Amino acid sequence: MPQTVIIICFTLGIILHAFSYVQRFQGLHRRTYEMNPVTPLVWLITNLLTLVFLAATENWWLFSAGALGVVYISVFFAWSIKVMRQDKRRCWKIQPVDYVCFGLSLTAAGLFYATGDASVGALLVFVSGVLGEMPQLRKDFVAPRTDSMRYYLVPALRYFILTGTLTHVDFVGLSNSLYWGMWIVVETAWIAFCQVRVRVAKRRALAPETVAVSIDDRS
Repeated sequence: MPQTVIIICFTLGIILHAFSYVQRFQGLHRRTYEMNPVTPLVWLITNLLTLVFLAATENWWLFSAGALGVVYISVFFAWSIKVMRQDKRRCWKIQPVDYVCFGLSLTAAGLFYATGDASVGALLVFVSGVLGEMPQLRKDFVAPRTDSMRYYLVPALRYFILTGTLTHVDFVGLSNSLYWGMWIVVETAWIAFCQVRVRVAKRRALAPETVAVSIDDRS
């Protein structure tokens, strides 16, 4: 990519990253947004491992963007735990299966240490990161109103834009830009499905009452 394009994409990526976390912080503060803390914990672990792989493959622009993300994620992780503990009304809880992703993260670190192959490590970290999203997506199935598609659309756009910062194309770079953007689009579709599912269920639950009222009125 030309240097001018890289700088523009990097700047836009930083702005969108900050904006996406401002949205999430506002949601946590207003108690309109709930996060399964396992997911941001996975973000933190995989992000730290990813920084190693990005440095090994000299993807320095993505490395810089990821390093800034560690700060946001750390604050977000601590805040999400606080909100979870204080909110006694939540209808979801952390399950043992939510921790499966940590095994793959440790495997990724071990393979990179043993083989020095950053691509293999990045692949396992990517899969681990996808699994790390499952606790939140499972929570969304139970309580979809405590999440919003806008929290996904901005990060997806950010990852697509960060693809323009790649100085060379390799799996490590693509898995931390284009591929993550594509996965977040899938997550956005899942949120939409969960929210529509709840609305349809409520309408069906109210339908018999509506019929009963109309029959009573006629009599």
